[in-house]
Amino acid sequence: MTRILYALPGGKTPEETEGYYENVLRKANGEVLFSGAQDQLDNGSDRFVNQVYYGNRYTTFFFRIGKTPTSGKLNWNGRDLYVQVYIFANREGRRTNLVKKDRVGALVDIVELGPAHPPTALVTSEQMASEINRTGRIALYGLYFDTSRIEIKSESKPTLEQIADLLKREPSLKLLVVGHTDNVGDFESNRNLSQRRAESVANALVTGFGIAPDRLVPFGVSYAAPVAPNTTAEGKSQNRRVELVRY
Repeated sequence: MTRILYALPGGKTPEETEGYYENVLRKANGEVLFSGAQDQLDNGSDRFVNQVYYGNRYTTFFFRIGKTPTSGKLNWNGRDLYVQVYIFANREGRRTNLVKKDRVGALVDIVELGPAHPPTALVTSEQMASEINRTGRIALYGLYFDTSRIEIKSESKPTLEQIADLLKREPSLKLLVVGHTDNVGDFESNRNLSQRRAESVANALVTGFGIAPDRLVPFGVSYAAPVAPNTTAEGKSQNRRVELVRY
């Protein structure tokens, strides 16, 4: 899920803001699933806000007057997305560094359908060694990142452990750690993203497993080397990977 808070220009009303997001959805060949206000989705005691956004710092300026939720779905670049827009007017002026008093805000949640990380079988260090000896490289799908982020997720630990075991059992082995992306976004931004993700993997092996830095060379190639068409969600998921290449 991606969450974005918009502070809208002065003079905007919740009603026209609601219409704007509905029009954007329809122009993107999407579908508006629900659009309502106040007691259409709430009992007057902020039940909707408390259940959906409880504990979030934005709840400090969600108020009972003028709040309007809208939800919809669309397909964007081969990805099935659900969108929820919560429109409100800040009548009391709290958290003015985010949305100033008497201005309208829109909190947009974008949720990608499907598991965040499709299940992948763990590739063992023995399997890595066999494939590298056979072809000089191996593609790994057990190293996880949030969308557009470079921080390696905790779910990646089993694969990192196997890479570390491979390097410890073969002390002469040196590897290029090659980051690959799909084609969502421009080439240069993806090249930077893939480079920094590769660096995150290399750093995790160095700092977490004691691998010598001179045995790992991180390198990002953006979407220059796809293994599947980038025209489908399945193809994109195959192209998002990290490869280990002997050098």
